[in-house]
Amino acid sequence: MQPLSCVNCCHNPLQIGPVGTAFGYCTRHRLILSHPERTTCGLLLRKDLLAESAAWEQAAHAKVYPKKRAVLVAEANVGALERGLAEKPNGQLPADAVIEEVQNYGHLGTKIATMAALHRVEGCRAEVAMVSLSRGYFRTCVERRGKWTSGVHLLRWTLDRLDVDPELAATDLRGPIGFSLAQTIAVARWTVLAFRLALVADVGRQAASEKDPVGRLANLAGEAARAAPPTDPGRLLSWLSRKRRTWNAALSPARYAELRGQLHRGSLVAD
Repeated sequence: MQPLSCVNCCHNPLQIGPVGTAFGYCTRHRLILSHPERTTCGLLLRKDLLAESAAWEQAAHAKVYPKKRAVLVAEANVGALERGLAEKPNGQLPADAVIEEVQNYGHLGTKIATMAALHRVEGCRAEVAMVSLSRGYFRTCVERRGKWTSGVHLLRWTLDRLDVDPELAATDLRGPIGFSLAQTIAVARWTVLAFRLALVADVGRQAASEKDPVGRLANLAGEAARAAPPTDPGRLLSWLSRKRRTWNAALSPARYAELRGQLHRGSLVAD
């Protein structure tokens, strides 16, 4: 993964590591990215870092790259559009539920509705897109309103599948494949599991700052990373299963139902 490129940005929800489409899509600049490994901008929100570190890195990145357009990683003053590494959507992309929801993000209905729709779509690519958009969405909500409950639905949806093996199809892998197929699939599964945990950690960290019990989840990603190497998703799944009672108690179904009711009545901020 190229850490400073659009491949590694939450605003490009179509890709992460070896998972995703061959091209990317930027939800901030509304661009199809034909070579996302070569492009970036000052809004980069790194997928491989947790919220606090990602914020620090974004601030540093914005000192080098502009926020208002996609440019080349190697040449910060050269636009991706001008160089032919990105293009505006022209309606010619093949029909695909994930791509359609991603392109509609922020345009049709509420943003949370897009993530809910992606949550209902089967497959690994839909989950990657949902988590990517969720992390960017939650970051913005916290910056504006400062409440962890902005991510309560996103957190509950993610916890529900935290120890479930990702649904990875052959068409979910993007090339080139630099290792054996078995190794690539193992890394892909681990990457999706770790990405789920990153969202959980982001919400948990904010909850901890508000002295909420959900704050117990803030360190879960770090503990999980120490429990299993990136080549052993099976061990990570086993570890998560053993921890299910612990992390599920942080936001029990009963408390989630209570919070959901409060959100519905408008007594908590959700968006």
